[in-house]
This record gives sequence, structure tokens and C-alpha cells, in this order.
Amino acid sequence: MQKLMSATAAALMLAGGLVFSPVVAGAQKYRSHSVASPMRDDVSRVPFIEKSAGDRGLDFVAAQQGGGQGSGPGSGENSPSRLANREKLSKVLDRSGSLLNTTFRRSTKQPFNFVGIMNTGLANSESLEIVIGVTNSETIGFRVYPHYGGGYVNIDKSKNHVGLMRKLLQLSDTGFFYWGTDPSNDVFAGYTFTLESGFPEDALIIVLRSIPNLDKFVGELRPFVDGSIAPPAKPAPTSNF
Repeated sequence: MQKLMSATAAALMLAGGLVFSPVVAGAQKYRSHSVASPMRDDVSRVPFIEKSAGDRGLDFVAAQQGGGQGSGPGSGENSPSRLANREKLSKVLDRSGSLLNTTFRRSTKQPFNFVGIMNTGLANSESLEIVIGVTNSETIGFRVYPHYGGGYVNIDKSKNHVGLMRKLLQLSDTGFFYWGTDPSNDVFAGYTFTLESGFPEDALIIVLRSIPNLDKFVGELRPFVDGSIAPPAKPAPTSNF
């Protein structure tokens, strides 16, 4: 009975879009982070090559701000501080992207989102789809979607969805990133910065440098996704940061 209640609790927490997000430079170590607002434009469900991270991130900023679609992307709230933070983030990504073998670009649908695809040096994921959004509430949010088995890691399509949800909760508790699902139940790893104490350039670089490490956690998800086993871990690549 206790195991059944634990599994049910895990299912309810993730089904409700509840994840625990470390907040950098803020007063709290953890906060409840709702992902109830859609993160992407999924109207057409076009193939991955066309449905880029920019489309996924269409409503990412709304989710980061805790508001609905009307208060997020496209709402026209282009404050001077938000514009300045976007330019600072752009410079960090321009400098660090090449060192990660990833090109970041500004989303055409959400001008405060930057998107990139990492597809080198990965043992488990086919690629890592990265969305970074600058909000009008002085935060910068990361969402990293692993691609595996020809698509996104999806709770509903997994072999053991309750086990997968429980594993995501465990990773959120013990890992550097938090883990959650978007309204389509696609799995992502996330991180949120608050900017009350200034622009955290060094901390942003640490998070960017940590993104390739998410691939090993995808290996831990594989038994629940399709029953496969991750290959032996390879030595981590040398960083140029």
C-alpha cells in the first residue's frame, strides 16, 4: 500500500506540472515552479527539424513568470532592463556556444528566447534541445529537452511511466538541474536565475558548461523509457571554459 501511494503521489505531482526549481541569486534555495502554461507552439506538430526549440519556447517566458499566455511571449513588455539582460545573455551565448559546439540563435517567434541544439559528445541522447528565456520579472530560465529514440522523452509513451516520473522527482532532489514535464508531457531539465543582485555571468557559464552532463541522466531514464541500458560512461570531455 505504501509503494502504491508513493507511485500515485509521484504521478500526481508530475501530472500537475510541479517541479522544484533551484533559484540562483534569490533568497530561497527551492521554490515551486509551475509549468502549467504551454511552453511551445505545438499547433501543427511539425517534424523536429522544423519544430525548433524556438517554437517550443513560444510560451516559455509566460511559464517562467507564472502567468498565462496573455502575460508572456508576445505581450510587448520590453522594459529597458529586460532588453539589457537579453543583450548581456546574447554576448555570453556568443562566447560560450562555440565551446559547447552549439550555435544559439534568437527565436523568431519569441524575441526574448535563445535556442540551440547540442548533438555532439552524447552517449545516450540524440541531441539536447536548449531554450533560454529572459523574462520581464528579472529572471532567466533554462529548459533542456533530451531527444531520444527519434523524438522527445514523453511520459505517456514510456514503457514505465510511473517509474519514469518517480525517477524525475529523485533527480530533481539530488541533481544540479530540476526535472519536469511540459503540457505535452515531454520531459525537460530546467534551471532558473533571479537577477536582483545583478547579471550572473559566471553562474550562467557554469550552467551552460553543465548541460552536457545531462546526457548521463538520460541514461538513467532509459530503463523506464524503453527498457534499455545505458552504455558504459565515457570520460567527460575537457572543457575550454
